[in-house]
Amino acid sequence: MHKSIYDTILENIVDGKLKEGFSLRETGEEKFIIVGGKPNEGFSFHETGGAGFVFADGAPDGITLYHFGQTEMDADGRKQMIRALNAANRDEHEAERLFAKLAEKYTAVGIVDAFQKYIMNNRSRLRADALCSTAFYMITTSANAECVKYGLEILELMSNLDETDKTMIRTLGLCDEFSAQAVWIFSRLEGGNDEIFNLAKNLSGWGRIHAVAALKPETPEIRRWLLFEGIDNYVLPQYSALAVWVKAGVGEMLKGEISDEEFHAVSRILYALVDEGPAEGISDLGDPGGTVREYLEIAETKELDVVDYQTIYGLRDWATDENDDYSDIVLTCSDILTTEICEETIRKAAKEGRSYGEALANALGIDYTEDGTDE
Repeated sequence: MHKSIYDTILENIVDGKLKEGFSLRETGEEKFIIVGGKPNEGFSFHETGGAGFVFADGAPDGITLYHFGQTEMDADGRKQMIRALNAANRDEHEAERLFAKLAEKYTAVGIVDAFQKYIMNNRSRLRADALCSTAFYMITTSANAECVKYGLEILELMSNLDETDKTMIRTLGLCDEFSAQAVWIFSRLEGGNDEIFNLAKNLSGWGRIHAVAALKPETPEIRRWLLFEGIDNYVLPQYSALAVWVKAGVGEMLKGEISDEEFHAVSRILYALVDEGPAEGISDLGDPGGTVREYLEIAETKELDVVDYQTIYGLRDWATDENDDYSDIVLTCSDILTTEICEETIRKAAKEGRSYGEALANALGIDYTEDGTDE
């Protein structure tokens, strides 16, 4: 008898989070693990399913949500969906079989809007108690990830979830594969923001990205966590950078007193915003030029570290490439990057092998080896 996904997750929770390296998918050194990023034109999930490739938990859904959007169902697909929901009205075992068949062509995330709209439009015929029963059956007993997600998407429409129900959702939400659905459910419940915050702190991949996107900055604790940890995920910080900037109130921080620790955190977020490849970034700040000028004005008063200098280097490239007249920004960045203290800081970081150190030293032509060469 197969082991359910729910039981597998339960067995791998340690101190409130999943064991490091846990994955629902087979992984190994021979596999190339796809975690995210902007897909190339014509990209297809089916093309990456062969030998040598495996998606990280949550990656297909994350890519769908951020880059592809909803899937258009054909007539046969819609009939399959309706058959599965009709079966949920009477036989949870048959319903799971039909949801698994539906999942062969349509992911739960890919058709979530049409799926939930059909349920709401037919709620007089589709019994809520029967749908709930099928949903809980699938999320606790199924070995099919898409069946679990369809079950969670049904529960998102239900308002009478008790503590036992929430515990099941919390458990599944600890896995990046199901965190989007868990976040959607908690977003609709009283006290759900605290649930989302707890999930965010115990996730490190796509789950953290989804949680940060939904998290409301209701308390100083949440805003501070967003500032210092909100962009930290193993996918790409760019997916969360704009949300963190807005929710942590970084723009307002730059207009007042800011500690060195806070400034270093702002640098990391701003650096992620400069790279607009995979997600919205610096162009969506409203007045990016004004924001960068405020940042640089503060930078000239701070003791900068290598991450700050990397951000300033990135801002110089950004300002150089923009159509607007940002010549003053280019000049200010260049002045900072040619100071003696900048060269010393970068040289030290490069020698220590710190993040950005060697790359920045090479980009700026700074020698960092004992004999004066960087070879």
